[in-house]
Amino acid sequence: MSNDKSIIRIGLLVNVLLLILIIIPIALLGDGKSVYLRVGWHDDFVLIGIPINTRGRYIGVTSFIIIINILNVFISEMVQPKISYPIYNPDQKKIYGFTKNELQIYGNILYLIEATKEIILVLVTITQIDIAMISMLFGEITSIITIRLLLNDKKFIASEEESDDETNLEALL
Repeated sequence: MSNDKSIIRIGLLVNVLLLILIIIPIALLGDGKSVYLRVGWHDDFVLIGIPINTRGRYIGVTSFIIIINILNVFISEMVQPKISYPIYNPDQKKIYGFTKNELQIYGNILYLIEATKEIILVLVTITQIDIAMISMLFGEITSIITIRLLLNDKKFIASEEESDDETNLEALL
């Protein structure tokens, strides 16, 4: 197993342990009265000034959040790298297809919109645990799809030996 894989696996394990350490005090010490840990619509459930006190409003807001998260993941995984990599990659000294001003404008507009959306989405998702969980779940489902699409465009080589063999074969052809 490569060193990178070991580091990734250790990092994932530590992340799982941290998540458990965060959840345990909430589960053990909570008194059950928090409005944040409720599920569904309630007479006193207000989402950024909008009462979510009927089933229709609840279905509407959850549907809206699902759509927002699907589009958000698509933008962050498919569009942002096309702007961020040319700007932040220290090894890429020549940029093709953009002028300096275009990247400056696109980057700053994208980051301003993303920061503004993030503020609003934080306000939305902290209102109730079910809204946060729905938001996270559909974001992750979309992420699975977009990561697979991005990985489908790549070629995977199991070892450096295979890479060398393939390079030698290509050189012969």
